[in-house]
Amino acid sequence: MSGQITLIDTNSIVLNLPIIGQEYLSFKIKTASFGEKETGIIDYTENVFSIYKIDTRIMDGNMEAIILHFTSPEMMRNNRMRVSKSYTNIISTIVEDMLQNEMYINSKKDLFIDKTHGIRKLIVPSSLPFAFIQKLATEAISEKHKSP
Repeated sequence: MSGQITLIDTNSIVLNLPIIGQEYLSFKIKTASFGEKETGIIDYTENVFSIYKIDTRIMDGNMEAIILHFTSPEMMRNNRMRVSKSYTNIISTIVEDMLQNEMYINSKKDLFIDKTHGIRKLIVPSSLPFAFIQKLATEAISEKHKSP
């Protein structure tokens, strides 16, 4: 996962606390449509993001607009590595291995993967993990519904 946040700086925070693009970002999101219920809060305080780029500093008087680009540790790891491995298993187990194996994505987040139908023999040819997972998603057949 990745995203951008635009900040309006009126207190010269960027000058006083240099933001160089190696910081971590955590946040909570709550929309007005959810009301006061705690179930409407999306919490990213336990799974922090990495700021990898600071963009477009627009100065206007004593204000500055800053765009922080951030990404998850899983996305950063995906972009730094390739998977070369053969598998003989169901697609859901292959995907789970790619996401949780410390040699690959090494995600510690809870996964919700539907079991798939049919054992597959696959060779991953030096591919980015997420690219190969997307390819597998197009071929996967649900064990429960017997449909893609």
